[in-house]
Amino acid sequence: MIADRGESLAVTTPNPKPPTAERGSARPDVDPAGSAHDSGRPALESSGAVRRSGGAVLEPAHAPLESSGAARGPGGAVLEPVGEVAAANCVLIGSADRALRVELERGLRLAGYAVRAVPDVRSVARGVERPPDALVLDAELPGGGADLVTALRAAGSVLPICVVGARTSLRDRVIALNSGADDYLMKPFAMAELVARLGALLRRSQSLPRAPRTRTVVGPLLLDRTGRLVTVYGREVRLTRREFDLLDQLAGAAGEVQTRRALLRQVWGFDFATDTNTIDVVLGSLRRKLAAADAPKLIHTVRGIGYVLREPC
Repeated sequence: MIADRGESLAVTTPNPKPPTAERGSARPDVDPAGSAHDSGRPALESSGAVRRSGGAVLEPAHAPLESSGAARGPGGAVLEPVGEVAAANCVLIGSADRALRVELERGLRLAGYAVRAVPDVRSVARGVERPPDALVLDAELPGGGADLVTALRAAGSVLPICVVGARTSLRDRVIALNSGADDYLMKPFAMAELVARLGALLRRSQSLPRAPRTRTVVGPLLLDRTGRLVTVYGREVRLTRREFDLLDQLAGAAGEVQTRRALLRQVWGFDFATDTNTIDVVLGSLRRKLAAADAPKLIHTVRGIGYVLREPC
């Protein structure tokens, strides 16, 4: 799994005879110094010390998490905050190794990222339809991870992709990078290094001018701006020009409430206050057509403010 080389550890000798819990007690005993002892489990709550086999207590050289505010990754690595780069971004993880998925997901969440983790190539392909901000792909993923990366690049995707793998030969690394991956990290690796590499990839990608998004996926709904096409569960929904433009405006800022006045300005070009019921008429027709295609409720009214298009619950 992930070998953590992100911190130095000092070894101290524990009390030779730690107090034992009374039979039936659910709480670990506490010694006079106030440190918790619970056989087989880390004692992080008060001191940040970790107990290993043989009874030795390993105390991180760093300050405890509670006082320092640092996030600790799998294996105990201290993850430095990465600020706005992480806070605004979602990482998709693709790995058939459940233990690796869990550790990567936990470490990246602690570093401030939103995370989605999936176990196979097909799930990764579905996951990128709702585009994440970066992809971490296990080189050992069954089903052709390298082929998926090649297909994404052929489709014009500029998604930052970091491949992690145990294959150490130069040829394997070259294949991964030539398929379109932006970076290759060999196992075992420190969680802090993966966080740093993702931060660098995201800063680089966000500094590039972005082409307008041609497709938006919200739940079962797909909106294709190039072909002015809307599908629900893969079936086309025929819309009028105004219905499409209204849905496009809502989908382009999915999850954000848009005021009636803003919609009138963006869709109809009205740059002044008006009491027209135009939005209500077009929105009512749009909702009925989506419902007829078996779409869940996607467009919600925020009373007194406007409307929002959200992922289905």
